[in-house]
Formats: sequence, structure tokens, C-alpha cells
Amino acid sequence: MFSYLNGTLSEATPSNATIDIQGVGYQAQITPTTYNALPQTGQKVMLFTSFVVRENAHTLYGFLTKEEKGLFESLLDVSGVGPKMALSLTGHLSPEELFGAIVKQDVKLLSKVPGIGKKTAERMILDLKDKAAKIAGAHPKNYLINLPLDQETEDALSALTNLGYTPSVAEKALKKVRESHPEGLSLGELITQALRAITVGR
Repeated sequence: MFSYLNGTLSEATPSNATIDIQGVGYQAQITPTTYNALPQTGQKVMLFTSFVVRENAHTLYGFLTKEEKGLFESLLDVSGVGPKMALSLTGHLSPEELFGAIVKQDVKLLSKVPGIGKKTAERMILDLKDKAAKIAGAHPKNYLINLPLDQETEDALSALTNLGYTPSVAEKALKKVRESHPEGLSLGELITQALRAITVGR
């Protein structure tokens, strides 16, 4: 029903954005990540929207990109995943990170999203693995990093994500370090070199 909203940002909070279009205010639920990327109130903005109809509510959900909107709608196809959980996943993982995790069957990464338990993560992998593989196959460099997840690498990845880096940034840095140090590094050295790789890549 609503493909996108293109107008003036009237009001915004970390969970909602109101866009004025010719004197009518349309409110869409958003993620904190989207909120941080919005312009100042009074400026032009466009959100791609998904209109979800439930028995007791008709709700618009807004996204900055078509990819995020598509991710949200794909998640709604998963048994047991409602709009609230789908929005949380969209806010915590980019399409590349989420579909990459599904292709690699990374239950641990998916379970790090608030509200997502092991069973829900496993169900997502089962329901979306074919679609994720098809998307990832078209853009392998974006979705598949093919990083060997030995124990040290897993520990380093966990440390970097705990420092605030996204899984995709951390994995790319660790992959670069592993390739340049085939002889192997201690956990501390691996983390240090990965942090340098991230800094140089900026």
C-alpha cells in the first residue's frame, strides 16, 4: 500500500519518525540505527516503507534503503518472527551480515541480537537458507567472507564485536590479518593486528 514516504522530517525519536507530506503527517516505526542516520527535523527525507496489518494494529515501518526493507519483509516470512523482532534484527545486523550468518549457519551471531534465542536463530537459518544462498551467490564478496572460525579467531571476533565493531568489519580485518600472517598469531596479537587493519582501512 505504501512503498515509500518522501517529504519533510517533522519529528523523530529512536523508535519513530514522522514525515510531513503536503500537510499530512505519516508516522513510521524505525530502528535506532535509522534514527542516527536521519537528517535534522525540517529537512527532506525519504523512507522506504513496509505496511504491516495485524488484527489490532496497522503499522508503517520505515527504512533508509530498499535492502533493509527487503530484509525486514523476508524476516516476517519466518515462523515465530513478528514485526517487533524483525525490526530488532534489522537494526542490529545489515542485510550482508544477516544473510551471511544464515549462509554460514552462524547461530551464535544471530543469537547475539536481543530477543533472539538459539531456537529462533535455527528456525531463521532453516527458513531463509535457500533465499540467503541465492542472494549471497550473486554477491559473494559482500556476503561470504569465508573466514575459518578456529577458536582463536572466534575469540578475537567476539572481542572486536564487544568493542563495538560490526561483525562484517571485524571479520574482514581478521581475514586480512590471517592472510598476511599464515604462521599464526596469539590471541592478543591477532586482536592488535586486526585493530590496526580496521584503522588503516578507514
